[in-house]
Amino acid sequence: MATQMKNICVNESYDCNLEEWLIKHNTDARWSSKHHTWNLDPTKASINWNLEWPTLETVQLVQGMITAVIEFHDKNGIHGYLHNHKNFLLKFGIKCYLGAHVRDIIKVFIVHDDKSEKKNGDFKEKSKNADVTELASMICYTILGKEMQELPSDWINLIDSVNMLYMTDRHKNVIPVEFVKNHPALWPWRRRFMFYEECWVQATHRTTDTHISQGQTDYICNWVENIALSIKFVDWSSNIPVDTPMRRLFNDMCGRSRLKTNNGYDLLHFLRIFHHHYCDKDKSQNLIVHQTDSKNYEEDEFIEIVTTQCFALFLVTIYKILCTYDLFF
Repeated sequence: MATQMKNICVNESYDCNLEEWLIKHNTDARWSSKHHTWNLDPTKASINWNLEWPTLETVQLVQGMITAVIEFHDKNGIHGYLHNHKNFLLKFGIKCYLGAHVRDIIKVFIVHDDKSEKKNGDFKEKSKNADVTELASMICYTILGKEMQELPSDWINLIDSVNMLYMTDRHKNVIPVEFVKNHPALWPWRRRFMFYEECWVQATHRTTDTHISQGQTDYICNWVENIALSIKFVDWSSNIPVDTPMRRLFNDMCGRSRLKTNNGYDLLHFLRIFHHHYCDKDKSQNLIVHQTDSKNYEEDEFIEIVTTQCFALFLVTIYKILCTYDLFF
């Protein structure tokens, strides 16, 4: 399909197309990793964590492509040629992160022609489904460069959600569009970290406020009923790796409280404690975490990444229910 500027339905410049980006960034360059050592006892062998996830630029590219396709479909457009890498155009800009200026992907455009907006009826719906199927395949195999089973569980959920975006049940989308455009797999670590805290506040502290209105009370009840208490587990503690500081904190909490491991409410409680008190001492006055290497792994980012690695689909489930029932706070 042609990629000349005259076929772009926006008056914007761009820096490169997807094909050029893929050549510049090989598969290894699209992933980053952190290696940390956790040790329960300095006299014993250490526990090594190898965490791997897509780079910030890779995440921005994926989110930009998803947004571009959905917005194009919202304007009654269908494409049919998304497999052509030259049909995605990338625009870069400078953003500031913690005082440092970083070059980011700020927009992704789709090249298309007038014919892509003239199809209608059942053919249009089938074409939309074909578009998102092609998009999901590109994200997995072209951008991330891995088989589905090799990806983190939240990224598998994202790709499956893109694939099912236009599937309907009684004239209602099974997958909310907002959930796909802003999937938790695409969130920066700091947002995930704060989201758990916001969930805990909504599920507990505000329910004890006697000064709120009846409408707010109903809202909070919906929150607790539809999310915190309704997410069921066989035993979420089985996701906690043995001989790790997370397991040590869990064992310590079970000695001081009655944590139920079959629902999301108590898991929220545990994750909130883990985020804020992982560097405290346990009931035997031993540090939960011993620093055993030169890196400062007692940082919020690593703690959040470990949490997401162990309970990735919990965060995804919460956010999907929020989108489905419009329970945002």
